[in-house]
Amino acid sequence: MLNNSTSAPTIHANEVEDHLSRGYRLLDVREPHEFQAGHIKGALHIPLSRLAEEFHKIVQEHKYVVVCRSGARSNAVTEMLLGQGVEAVNLSGGLQGWLSHGKHLTDASGGRGSLQ
Repeated sequence: MLNNSTSAPTIHANEVEDHLSRGYRLLDVREPHEFQAGHIKGALHIPLSRLAEEFHKIVQEHKYVVVCRSGARSNAVTEMLLGQGVEAVNLSGGLQGWLSHGKHLTDASGGRGSLQ
């Protein structure tokens, strides 16, 4: 079980591109309807509710920037990944923080996305 009193390492929205250029991948852990409404382009989508079943999709050779709406779910997943030996950081403030920095989201059809 995860310890709710700890906090995973975080980065801010303005640091994401730097992390991606250093080999990190985006991992979005929100539910399917949230992801379809709007996500960061190129993100791997594995909902928290399906993480156990889909963990095999997470390659340990990759490093991850984990995202959700506010940063809470992604914090828990980041801690879990670190515990499994996978390098990961949490996006501080989640996609709410991403949008507050003037960044945008893409929807399932490739258009301008929104946060659900």
